[in-house]
Amino acid sequence: MKLMKQHILFDLDDTLVYCNKYFNLILGEFFENMQEWFDGHSLTTGEIREKQLEIDVTGVNKLGFASHHFPQSLIDTYRYFSGKFARSTSPEKNLI
Repeated sequence: MKLMKQHILFDLDDTLVYCNKYFNLILGEFFENMQEWFDGHSLTTGEIREKQLEIDVTGVNKLGFASHHFPQSLIDTYRYFSGKFARSTSPEKNLI
């Protein structure tokens, strides 16, 4: 029986280790806001998280890593659920 070698890589440079906590804080706040904005639609944190991750990974796969992908994935996630629940994305209408 031939054993396959496996490798484990750790990328612990300052950008990932230092910034990861901020990504988690931003995502947590985003999920809370989304649940507030879509109150009454039975939208779960898990559903929001899955869609945001799907959108973010798709963007990275298409265009590679770029600083604008993460914030754009939040915007696109909001737009996705706005379309799904026929909620206006107009800032003026959402201030009420």
